[in-house]
Amino acid sequence: MSKKSDEIKRALNLATTDRSGEVSAAAGQVQGILRSIQQPSLDPGRRGEFDAITRDLDATVSGFQSAYGQQAPSIAAQAKQLKTANTIRFIAFIVLLLIGIIVLFNNWLVGLILILIALVGSPIAKKVFAGKAQTLARSAYHPVGQALNTIGSPVHGTHEATGLAARADRLFLSTLDQNGLLIEQQTRQMAAMAEQHQEQLAQQQEALRQQQEAMNRMVDEQQTTNDALYGRPGFLGQVARGYDRAKRNQGK
Repeated sequence: MSKKSDEIKRALNLATTDRSGEVSAAAGQVQGILRSIQQPSLDPGRRGEFDAITRDLDATVSGFQSAYGQQAPSIAAQAKQLKTANTIRFIAFIVLLLIGIIVLFNNWLVGLILILIALVGSPIAKKVFAGKAQTLARSAYHPVGQALNTIGSPVHGTHEATGLAARADRLFLSTLDQNGLLIEQQTRQMAAMAEQHQEQLAQQQEALRQQQEAMNRMVDEQQTTNDALYGRPGFLGQVARGYDRAKRNQGK
């Protein structure tokens, strides 16, 4: 399967995948922050902010559900049409190519024209379909992206809170006493340090992997040169290099 065909399939899958769960999960995180707030202790100002966040969250989720529900049937229908059109394109390509090859023996000019139409026209049509599929995927994700951008995400490791989650988080922090605030800050600092540590480990492992690959390439190139100089047959040389590489990796 070609790269463009993979792009079409991937884009159509994205366009028809139900993404509403992502919005529900994001809204649930904001609701979790709001539930952690002691409502009876809120002063009028904080109470107003609490109610405002709740209203904005409900309005965002309701607006998303309405927009997503309205566009879903249209997106599904367009995705089906594109999939059908791409299948027809592939069949037409095979048929034209076969006919062109058959006709080529009787009328080389007509056969050549048919083959050229198949070889040139099919990639052009495939590129057009890939563009349409990607546009459809973006259109399908638009209400999801808008809702997620408005709802935002809570504090996670080194990442600050955003959107409604940030407003809820600020309100939550403002309700804590001095000891509670200190404990919350320490907990977040520890989480951020743990995330940074994991990222550093991942970077080190990737660097080691790249160094190992570079070393293997250098050794393989040297052994290929030695094989050519000393006349070791190509197949035996490949077997020997594979054995040597396994020994090197085993010793790591």
